[in-house]
Amino acid sequence: MDCGAAARCGDRERRVRQWPVRVGDGESVWAELRSGCRKQYTCSHTSRQRLRFPYVGRRKADVQARVPILVERRPLLIEFVGLERRPYKAVQRRPGPSVFALQAADLPFVLPFGRSPPAYALSCPVPPLECALCVYSGGDDWGSGTAATAVARFSSTACSPISQFRKPQFLYLSTKSRPYYFSHSRLMAMAAAPANGDSQSGPQRNYQVVVAATRDMGIGKDGVLPWKLLGDLKFFKELTLTTSDPAKKNAVIMGRKTWESIPVKSRPLPGRLNVILTRSGSFDFATVENVVICGSMKSALELLASTPYCLSIEKVFVVGGGQVLREYLNGPACEAIHLTDIQSSIECDTFIPPVDFSVFQPWYSSFPVVESNIRHSFVTFVHVRKSVAETHESNGKDSTEVDTKNDKFEIENFSFLPKMVYDRHEEYQYLNLVEDIIRSGAQKNDRTGTGTLSKFGCQMRFNLRKNFPLLTTKRVFWRGVVEELLWFISGSTNAKVLQEKGIHIWDGNASREYLDRYTDMHADYTGKGFDQLMDVIDKIKNNPDDRRIILSAWNPSDLKKMALPPCHMFAQFYVENGELSCQMYQRSADMGLGVPFNIASYSLLTYMIAQVCDLSPGDFVHVIGDAHVYRTHVRALEEQIQKMPKPFPILKINPSKKNIDSFMASDFKLVGYDPHQKIEMKMAV
Repeated sequence: MDCGAAARCGDRERRVRQWPVRVGDGESVWAELRSGCRKQYTCSHTSRQRLRFPYVGRRKADVQARVPILVERRPLLIEFVGLERRPYKAVQRRPGPSVFALQAADLPFVLPFGRSPPAYALSCPVPPLECALCVYSGGDDWGSGTAATAVARFSSTACSPISQFRKPQFLYLSTKSRPYYFSHSRLMAMAAAPANGDSQSGPQRNYQVVVAATRDMGIGKDGVLPWKLLGDLKFFKELTLTTSDPAKKNAVIMGRKTWESIPVKSRPLPGRLNVILTRSGSFDFATVENVVICGSMKSALELLASTPYCLSIEKVFVVGGGQVLREYLNGPACEAIHLTDIQSSIECDTFIPPVDFSVFQPWYSSFPVVESNIRHSFVTFVHVRKSVAETHESNGKDSTEVDTKNDKFEIENFSFLPKMVYDRHEEYQYLNLVEDIIRSGAQKNDRTGTGTLSKFGCQMRFNLRKNFPLLTTKRVFWRGVVEELLWFISGSTNAKVLQEKGIHIWDGNASREYLDRYTDMHADYTGKGFDQLMDVIDKIKNNPDDRRIILSAWNPSDLKKMALPPCHMFAQFYVENGELSCQMYQRSADMGLGVPFNIASYSLLTYMIAQVCDLSPGDFVHVIGDAHVYRTHVRALEEQIQKMPKPFPILKINPSKKNIDSFMASDFKLVGYDPHQKIEMKMAV
């Protein structure tokens, strides 16, 4: 194809040097001299043919290629990309409104030879499934033709706005003295903002943060992790590598220093798209497979939201370093934070902000483990509502006007979490047990004549360190939990005290004769002059290693006088590492109505005793003898187990209360309880 060999500059004719550039199906190309003289070439070609752009002597020439591309699934044009002799780089000219231009200024194209001259890359993503790479390296006598340009053609996914060599491709760069051949090429390019100067941007991907940090949010020392935990590395690998769709993979975004801190033999992280954030013009790396370079977090998220990455990348994880996390840890696009909580004291010099609990709420927290004398746990926080700043902006309110009591989540579905994390929500212990009983429980008769499905010998374990196990797949009567426990502790024998507060959980299930003889949890209602609760508290304070810290509600001599003997028979308390745990044995458990209440009640008691004893809550272990589902509850429970859990709430207790008898209902504040609606179930009596 002959595009012409000369162009005029005023009245003076100059020789035009041809240099090849490969593009896709185009409309026209033209050259404009500095003097303003213009020569246009209209070409009819296929994507496999070359267009020859004129380079006019030593003069600067602006070259425009009108190449249809796809950005955000709509055709746009790349316009006014100029080539300058010094410095040898691509510069953006004045595109028209709403046109995305490809900006490759100051992005180096590094040759893998120590003495090779510098070159720069310009990428134009064009259909069909190919991209034009222009590499030009300027010698002192560029105009004389010692250094022209080289064109590499390589396979790329359709219409990718930022491209890279995924497979080794041979690129030919010729000079007057010698040719350069190299196969491991790197391409760095950025999609520029709209040419009219507006600050609008394309869609961005949401992301999840993965980080290990100390209690004061230290993450590093001298550019490396100050700890080596094989369990943490295993968790990181499994979390970022696993996908639910085998045809997809995840992306990990990291800063340049984080990339350099990874051992050379381990980078890029295999099986994941490695997105490296750097503005350095001299950045080099050892491999091209699964590596993309972006100049900012914003451009990286826009890239991953565009074709083809929006289809091939399942989840996006931000893994460091400090500068990136300081800006994006609590960002509005952050769906979740997967934190390895280092509970040991370790010196750090790099820190990140704490998790914003007005925005995030714990989803799952593992039980603490110790490795290399470092105690740590794995915690996942999920984004449940806007930040205060976002709320101000959306509502137009001052900070003093924001309603901090609103527990309503703005996120209803948390399936964006990796399955390995999503399935660890502790409410699934309850839901799975209920489902198992309904599907395969033994059919049994009971005192009410209703009939049950039953399993024997079950256990659930709840972590009380980060949140409070109040079920979310249905609304649990929290006020009833608090008032009943305080009623027990106060020693009231009058069930009307609860009835007057709208709490009828004891109606029909108590003995008047027994209640007349019952004073409180402290008193001698067994006739032996023994104060159980104060004995428990005294042992926890003064002999925390005692194996007889037990609270018992089972008194055989009174069983015949009770309408309903205690279901939760006794509780044992355990102290370790400044934490108080409780294990409660329940002889008979109504899974539909009773168990959600029992879990909350004994967890609350553990919180209260821990505060009185200057400890932190640890675990609540619920052991059940006969775990049963009443036949009249089956349909309601089948509805409940179809619901998706939400984050457990956080319990805050008035810290000034240090006496077990001093607590009032107003001393307990439940934060972030947004359950599904109430499910009606009638008590079998």
